[in-house]
Amino acid sequence: MSEFILADIGDSWSAYPKALGTGGGLGDHLIQLTGGRLLNISRDGDPSEETMGLKNITRLRDTLAEKPNAILITSGGDDFAGDQFRLALNKNVNGDITRAVNQIWFDAALSEIVADYQMLKDERDAISPTTLIISQSYGFPPPEMMGVGVKILGITLDGPWLQPGFVDRGWTKPEDQAAIIKEMLLELEVDLAFFAARDPLHLHVNLQSVLQPEHFANELHLNDPGWTLAAETINERMLPWLNSLAVQGL
Repeated sequence: MSEFILADIGDSWSAYPKALGTGGGLGDHLIQLTGGRLLNISRDGDPSEETMGLKNITRLRDTLAEKPNAILITSGGDDFAGDQFRLALNKNVNGDITRAVNQIWFDAALSEIVADYQMLKDERDAISPTTLIISQSYGFPPPEMMGVGVKILGITLDGPWLQPGFVDRGWTKPEDQAAIIKEMLLELEVDLAFFAARDPLHLHVNLQSVLQPEHFANELHLNDPGWTLAAETINERMLPWLNSLAVQGL
């Protein structure tokens, strides 16, 4: 196989700055394992509708025109994390966390995410139909990371993105917050895994069963060991596909 080319599109899981001492985000760590060339067009804070929106679509098409072997998409979390997160929650009236999620709003957000993944597939099919799509559904932030943002020398530069919405809706216990976001991310995992299963060139990797509390640097992002473990997990799943390409001489 010729030089391996990995395209990287999505949110801060791929756009995470190397300046924070992490070596970058998921795409950076994956290309360190595979070698080759990384085409990173991710943008911090982008929801899926921005990732596939007008400002980004030309960059995506230009990237696909280079015929990357794989395109890693880390998208969906910013569709509900951030200022809008309070909309995903019902007001706490009796402490019952099973009633915490505003299911009407969250189901609509999940539908938007899947629709945007479909748009990525459509672009891939039209421009570079042999490119493998790789996706994942994040991991579960532990209670001790709720309310923690991106910090350098103790100064918060960004975030937090979840706890303010929780507090606004009356969910003030970190253990409750962590349990609620876990249930939301489990729903995202089910939807994306189901979508990926219909496409033989879409590899969906469940990182939720791999990442542990010690792998988080803040509410949303991993530390360097976490990024490394996530990349190793994806690489292990991706290797059989890469080997088949080598056999075919592609």
